[in-house]
Amino acid sequence: MKIALNTVLLLTAALSLNACNHYKVEQRYDEFRKKNICALKNHLMKNHAGLFYTNYRVEMDLEKQDETNILAMIHINADLAKQSFRDPPHISFKVYKGTGQVNEIRLVGSSVNTKRGVSPNYTPHFVHYTTYSDSNAFIQMTKAQVKEIAYAERVSFSLETLGDPITGELNKNDLSPIVEFLEKCF
Repeated sequence: MKIALNTVLLLTAALSLNACNHYKVEQRYDEFRKKNICALKNHLMKNHAGLFYTNYRVEMDLEKQDETNILAMIHINADLAKQSFRDPPHISFKVYKGTGQVNEIRLVGSSVNTKRGVSPNYTPHFVHYTTYSDSNAFIQMTKAQVKEIAYAERVSFSLETLGDPITGELNKNDLSPIVEFLEKCF
């Protein structure tokens, strides 16, 4: 009984940590590029725990390129290979302002990098194989676009994938890492 309870507690903790936003804003010197780097890493945009191997996690990294340009890298880690970006990636943000005004920012990325694989899931009686994909899109954004998103009341987004689009919504709390990135890097 005690082992079963411990197992349930451990699984509950693991599932709740998976949905956490473990972002960081880092400032460092890059020896390879010979310049200072300021970036937002691992910002959670959406975590979807679905049934029948439809789990996916969407994260965004932002890296300052110069005083007006930012490179956005959006990552989709999914159980299904069809939940990966189309090439070129198309992403749209609907920015909702406090005045009721809605602005749409449509972006087309420069490239996509997708890795697909198969992982075995072992049970006492058989082995079940699950396909997965890790897809990255690279998109150039302006500081003004990122600022508009960061200081919005809420933002909805849509990522075109090989399957159904991935959609989600970010509130002020979800946008606070982007605000922190802008304040530390600009």
